[in-house]
Amino acid sequence: KHYPLLSKSKPPGLQFRATCQMGDKIYVHGGCDFCENDILPSSDGDEVWEFNITKRQWRHIKTAGKSPGPRTGHSMFPWKGDLYLWGGMMEERSGTPRRYYFTKLYKLNMTGKGPVYKWEVVKTRSQEPIGREEYAGVLYKGK
Repeated sequence: KHYPLLSKSKPPGLQFRATCQMGDKIYVHGGCDFCENDILPSSDGDEVWEFNITKRQWRHIKTAGKSPGPRTGHSMFPWKGDLYLWGGMMEERSGTPRRYYFTKLYKLNMTGKGPVYKWEVVKTRSQEPIGREEYAGVLYKGK
């Protein structure tokens, strides 16, 4: 059975974005548009969108703070009511093409009062792992 989308807005159709579920909501961030360019993150690639599974509605999440920036091939996961984002890459094409692999861990504080949620860089107690894209990761016992 087909269930129609009940919202007028929706995220742009991008590939290699980060997606995760928290409760009855699905969150997406980043991605690239192969129709517009090869693997450059889209100008929309730093947006966070929320899909309410129960209501079948998309909502653009307003954010502030130190955002992770546009990227592709990264991961996002929920932990204790907040969203965490790590990894991915961005390709720069001005001059000599270069790829940047991200190593910082970001947290989007979803437990605060909306309508604007705040990004922050998570300070880690150990060395950051080498940046990568298109990988699999899991949260195990809070680590």
